[in-house]
Amino acid sequence: MTSQFYPFLRFFTVLFAWLLISCSSEEPKTEEEPEMNVEAELIFFNYKNDLEEDTFVWEYEVQFHNHSDFTVKGVPLVTYRYSNSEDFTITPGFTSENNPCPTIAPGETCTLSFYQEGDLQSEIYGEPLEIIFVKAEYRGEPAE
Repeated sequence: MTSQFYPFLRFFTVLFAWLLISCSSEEPKTEEEPEMNVEAELIFFNYKNDLEEDTFVWEYEVQFHNHSDFTVKGVPLVTYRYSNSEDFTITPGFTSENNPCPTIAPGETCTLSFYQEGDLQSEIYGEPLEIIFVKAEYRGEPAE
């Protein structure tokens, strides 16, 4: 009688293990996040060294257009590099206090403007480098 019971026991053990594995491997369903569509348009980028005065002027303006049908929240990023390096790029960030474009409503535009002038101090640092624009982007997510 015991030997007739083992095939049923094996069958139910395998069935139970299969059910346990198949039920526990199901991932919870999550809502898909809508696709964000923010376009960055470079209006101008200017970096000039004045070697006679030993000064520089650096300015740029980028517009971020939200083509999504929802408000986005995030941060604008402008990446640049120095003229002596193809591989090394710099992307300065913003804090929540100085972010000029924390949210952009659907169909709206936000403009990031930057202006800086100063001393080159070429007697300390040597021949000045040029700063070259690489790209601009808006990194974010749908606003709640």
